[in-house]
Amino acid sequence: METLNKATMEEMLSTPNRLLVGAGPGNLDPRVARALTLPLLSHLDPTFWEIMDSTADLLRRVFRTENEATLLLPATGMAGMETMFANLIEPGDKALIGHSGHFGSLMVEVASRQGAEVTEFQGPEDGAIDEEEFIEKLDSDDFAVAATVHAETATGTFQPVQKIAAACQERDTLFLMDAVTSLGGMDVRVDDWGVDACYSGTQKCLSIPSGGSPITFGERAMRKVRNRKEKPCTYYFDIQELMRYWSGGMEKSYHHTAAIPLVYATHEALRVLLEEGLENAFERHIRCSKLLLEEIEPLGFKPFAQPEYRLPMITAVTMPEGLNAKDVRTRLREEWNIETDLGLGEIAEKILRIGLKGYSAQPRNAAYVTLALSTMVGAA
Repeated sequence: METLNKATMEEMLSTPNRLLVGAGPGNLDPRVARALTLPLLSHLDPTFWEIMDSTADLLRRVFRTENEATLLLPATGMAGMETMFANLIEPGDKALIGHSGHFGSLMVEVASRQGAEVTEFQGPEDGAIDEEEFIEKLDSDDFAVAATVHAETATGTFQPVQKIAAACQERDTLFLMDAVTSLGGMDVRVDDWGVDACYSGTQKCLSIPSGGSPITFGERAMRKVRNRKEKPCTYYFDIQELMRYWSGGMEKSYHHTAAIPLVYATHEALRVLLEEGLENAFERHIRCSKLLLEEIEPLGFKPFAQPEYRLPMITAVTMPEGLNAKDVRTRLREEWNIETDLGLGEIAEKILRIGLKGYSAQPRNAAYVTLALSTMVGAA
């Protein structure tokens, strides 16, 4: 068997220190990075259980909910989507899913795989679905669930949800929401709006490494779970099994071996966010987005989303004449050490997505990206 010599070992795990302003993970706050290095505990250690309980309480404050069923899934945001539909859809249930982009389309796929009869309601890629028209569609059939993506990562667009959620509360329809990109970066009010189930991802505006999905189920959703005819076709993502581990104080029941450092990081990141204040964090995201657009629009980079539906944390732009989005992304990475993203789906190479979110939402980052882009326009 080949062994590694000292020289080879010294070459391992060397990575560039990039400015992460794409649609995916952002840079970590130093406090969060430090939390990842804390000594490991067992997933059954009472001290760790106290950290779990505190993390759940912090998540409730960020989701703005009193839901007991609020926890951190040990998997990415897509697992949050799977968990939501796996628990709240039974074969034959009718689902109305409104979407204007890639991740809304994934909702259709995941709900269909759980046996739902899905009705799609599509909006424009650069905007949002019409709430009033969606509500009219809601009255056209007996829908068990309705779902939308609050912040469409693929296009940088925002979906208003308050009227839809209220309409679902007036009917026997659960309202489910994807807040992967919005949580921590813009207003999310689970209880006030009447959202029955909501999930997010750790790597966006919460500025935590990817691999976790905060999720919350309200009482109407949990009633549906408890009254299912059969158990969900998943054990790992069964919300009742997960809650036996996440609730109960010192009477927790083993479900899985937790990702201990990720829980540490989540706990610290939520503390950082709440110390800043949610409203202050929202305003910071808006300020950075405006600053970026004010500087790059005169260079020819035009916002993709309609003004009233633009996300503050992900700015999607089309290219000036003579520039190609794929080439610009490559040059930003290779020449400036800046990570951005292209679009997804049919608009993959039509737009560049710049994510000033979480810890990366800082004016100096907007200025640095602007400087890099300005050199490319001048050379085009």
